[in-house]
Amino acid sequence: MFESQPLIGVPAQGEAVGKTSNRVYAKIIVAVFIAALVAVGGYFGYEFLFASNHHSHHGKLSPSRIAMITEENGYTVEAQSDLITYLPNLNEEMTFNMFSGYLEATNNREIFYWFEESQSETADTDPLIIWTNGGPGCSGLVGLLTEHGAYWVYDDLTLKSNEYSWNKIANMLYVEQPYGVGFSIVSDGDSYVTGDDNAATDIDAVVRSFLTKYPKYQSNDFYVASESYGGHYVPFSTKKILENNAKGLEPTVNIKGMLVGNPLSSYYHNDEGFMSALYGHGLIKATLYNEWNNECYGNENAILYSDTCYMLYVQAYLAAEDADFYALDFPTCNADDDDTMKKDDKRTFHTERKQFRTRARERVSKVMENEELLNKYFEGNTERIDSFKIKAESAIGSSTAPYLSCAEDNLVDYLNLESVQTALHTKVSSDAWDYCNYALNEAWPESDWYNDMTETYNILANDYDIKMLMYSGDDDSVCSIQGAMSFLDTLGFEIDSNYDWSEWKYEDELAGYYTRYLKSDGTSTALHFQTVRSAGHMVPSTQPERALELFNRFFNYYSKDM
Repeated sequence: MFESQPLIGVPAQGEAVGKTSNRVYAKIIVAVFIAALVAVGGYFGYEFLFASNHHSHHGKLSPSRIAMITEENGYTVEAQSDLITYLPNLNEEMTFNMFSGYLEATNNREIFYWFEESQSETADTDPLIIWTNGGPGCSGLVGLLTEHGAYWVYDDLTLKSNEYSWNKIANMLYVEQPYGVGFSIVSDGDSYVTGDDNAATDIDAVVRSFLTKYPKYQSNDFYVASESYGGHYVPFSTKKILENNAKGLEPTVNIKGMLVGNPLSSYYHNDEGFMSALYGHGLIKATLYNEWNNECYGNENAILYSDTCYMLYVQAYLAAEDADFYALDFPTCNADDDDTMKKDDKRTFHTERKQFRTRARERVSKVMENEELLNKYFEGNTERIDSFKIKAESAIGSSTAPYLSCAEDNLVDYLNLESVQTALHTKVSSDAWDYCNYALNEAWPESDWYNDMTETYNILANDYDIKMLMYSGDDDSVCSIQGAMSFLDTLGFEIDSNYDWSEWKYEDELAGYYTRYLKSDGTSTALHFQTVRSAGHMVPSTQPERALELFNRFFNYYSKDM
C-alpha cells in the first residue's frame, strides 16, 4: 500500500553520495528555518508549516479553524469535544466545521448525530435543518453520505466532495433515529423506540438537546426535513415542536417550517399512485390497469382490503419486479452487475427497498394462499394459475437472499472502519453499523403505517405560521408523484391560479413543475408543491443539481405569502 522511503541521510539505492550530501545540507537549513519560525512566530510559524505541506491538509481541519471552536464563539465544552478534526480517506482539506457524537432524547436515550456547518459566508445566520431518513428504521447518515451531504463514499472507500451538497447554503444536522438505528445503540435492558408519536417526541428532544449544546444556533431559522416514511416523521415532529414551544419547553426552537420529499402521506393514495406510476412508465399492460381503475381506483376500502385489488396490485408488482421501483428509469442494482456498474449509477439506489419488497411480498403470500381468489381471477385455468404461482414463489423466495444496495454498501464498509468510528466519536465496536435496522422496522406498529396525514397538514397550515414544501421526483413508484397529487387534492386547499402546475427550469431545461396551495383566506400560502423531472425516490441522489436548486428556491424565493 505504501512505497518504502529511504531513511533521511541514507542514500537511496543507486543514488550518488555527493548528491545525497547536498540534500542533507538542504534539509538541515530548512529545519533551522522552521525552528526559527516557531521560536519567533509561535503559532503563526506552525500554521505556515502546516499550510506549506499540501498533503498534511488531507482529511484534516486546520489548526486555525480548531482554534476558533471556543465558548466565546458559541460552542460549549460538550460541543468542542464533538468536533471532527479529521476524516479517514478524505484526500482534501476540511474547509468547514463538522461535529459528531450524541444528543439526548427522552428517558436519557442517546441519538447519534453528524452536524455539517454551512459552507457559505453567512453560516452563522443560515437556516438550521434537521434531516432523518425514512424506513422507518433507516439512518440519516444515508442522506449525508449518499444524497446531499458534503461528501460521498466511493467504491474504494475514499470520500469526495459533493458539488451539490445542501450545506452550501444551510447548516445540516443529520440524526440516526429512532433509537436503535445506526450508532444510536440500544443500551442493555432497553428496547427500540417505535411508533410515529414516540419518534416525534424523540426528535423534539434531540433538537432541544442540540440547541443546548450549540447555543449559537438558537436564533437561526429551523426546519424539519426528510423523505419517504419521513412523510410521517416530518409533519408529526413539526407539530410536536410547535406544541412544546407553546408549553414553554426550553430552549425554544425557532421553527419556521418543514420540507419532505416523495413522502408516504396516505397508504391508500400511495397504493393508488404506485399503480399509476407503473402504468405511466409502460411497466404494466393496459388491461390490468383498466381493471384496477374499474375495481379499485378512488375506493379506499377496496384498495386497502379487497382481495381483488390485492390480486391486481400483486400482478403489477410481479410484472415490474425487475425494474428499480424507487427509480424506474435508472439501472437496477443486483449481484450480476454490482461490480461493474459506474460509481455514479450506484449512488442512485435506495436502502429502503428491502422494507418495500418485504411488505409487497406479504401481499403476494396472501394471494398465493387464497385458492378461491386464484380460481375466480384466472377463471379456473390451472395452467395460468400454475404459471402465476411459479413467478410468485420466485419473488417470495428471493427475499431471503442478501440484498445488494450498491452505493450504500460503500457506506456500510466506510462507517465500520475503526478509524472512522474513532474520528466520529461513536460508542460502538467495528462492524456494528448498518444503514437500516430491519428488526425495528418490523416492530413498528402496523396501525401507524396507515396513519393519514390529512388532519395534521390542515392543522399545520391553518393553526401555525410556517412554510411547508412537498417535493416529488417523477421517476419513483413507491411514493409516487401521482400518489402525492392525489393526497394533496384531499387537503381542501385552493390552488393559486398564478402558480398552477407552472414550469420551473434549471440551466434552461425543464426541471419540473410548481404549484402553490392556499389557505382558506385565499391569499396566504398553505403549502408549496414542487416536482423534479427525471428524479427517483431519493431526489438528491438521482438529480443532485436540481435538488440543490429546489432547496435554494424554498429558502430564498418561496415566501409564506408570495
